[in-house]
Amino acid sequence: MTISDDDTAVVLDQSEALDGSAAAGAFSAALGVDAATIEIVCAGCGYQAPLAEERAYLEGPGTTLRCRRCATVIGRVATTPAGTWLSLSGSRSWRLPPSAAT
Repeated sequence: MTISDDDTAVVLDQSEALDGSAAAGAFSAALGVDAATIEIVCAGCGYQAPLAEERAYLEGPGTTLRCRRCATVIGRVATTPAGTWLSLSGSRSWRLPPSAAT
């Protein structure tokens, strides 16, 4: 997959990608809910899918979740001795299941 803007184009190797279920544990721990069924809307392309259907990368510091359609980073979570770091800036929204919201 190629990701580009006005100045650059980068080929993203998705051969190391896992399905989003592989990231569910890390996001569940950070959010305190079963993350596999959370519906995520990508800020890059507007694609909506459950976390389990997105692309997960477990290599590197923490866990990265990318949109399966456009490869925008839609979530990152990492736990360090200083605490848990969570970034959802590449997503438009995360909808938790009704049982998680109560």
